[in-house]
Amino acid sequence: MRDFLSTMHVLALVKGSLEGHPTKYFGSILEINRHLDNARRCGLIAPGGDLYDGLTVTDAGRDLAERYLTNVPLGRANSWTGPEVDAAKRIVQQLADATEET
Repeated sequence: MRDFLSTMHVLALVKGSLEGHPTKYFGSILEINRHLDNARRCGLIAPGGDLYDGLTVTDAGRDLAERYLTNVPLGRANSWTGPEVDAAKRIVQQLADATEET
């Protein structure tokens, strides 16, 4: 059974990590390790590193952020809306689903 997946929190980790502060777009870091595991399983954050020493965003994660998350507002990821964000969330869900099938 798959762990709970919050596509929005995965996106927040990717964007924050690219900006040097993985939790920048979180209001609370409750369950952060679960979100990090999901981001890694989706291939958006590389294995290794941690929230304090830095996380490495994969090429796929960088591409996703550059393509869909460049115009999101500052503040919590839960406030992000729009067609680009919706598209990014669908991609994360597809990546997660693909890992379940293998």
